[in-house]
Amino acid sequence: FCRGAGAPDHPRWADRRPAAMAAFERQEDALLAELRRIDPARLSPAKRFIHAGMVERLEAARDGRICRFELWGVNHMGGWHLGLATVARDQPVGTAEERAQALERWASLPSAIDQEIANLRPRLAAGYSAPEAGVVRVVRQIDGIVSADVETLPYYAMAERTWDQDFRTGLREILSGPVKDAFR
Repeated sequence: FCRGAGAPDHPRWADRRPAAMAAFERQEDALLAELRRIDPARLSPAKRFIHAGMVERLEAARDGRICRFELWGVNHMGGWHLGLATVARDQPVGTAEERAQALERWASLPSAIDQEIANLRPRLAAGYSAPEAGVVRVVRQIDGIVSADVETLPYYAMAERTWDQDFRTGLREILSGPVKDAFR
């Protein structure tokens, strides 16, 4: 959900439609194949370290697919709703363009939440679900988001990194209106 926080532009969320996620996995597989064609012995020690880390990360992602996490994506310890805090922390807001991109991204969060809900429906119909105790915890976490004062949400922290009052007001309106409505 939160892939893309380090991208060169920041106005969008990662595409979480099933076809887009499958395309991303194919990109990961292609990158892993390219990395395996590189002889680490020909690299400097620093680059060997980076190479090994990239190979390990891509192999772990590929090997983890057997767990089919996408089929039971409600997670109280690492769910997409928790990852939003990291995106807010990393969302650049230092320039007027970056603040405009932040508002564009966060205003589109309700659509991203709708996509997550749409992704869950066929999974439930096929009999896949996270354990009930975890689902109950996620519901409580989301209830906490909905009932919290906007300025206390970790998503609002990006507003505290700028003195731009228009940005702060815009973000407050987005979080208190459309975003909270989507979480409801």
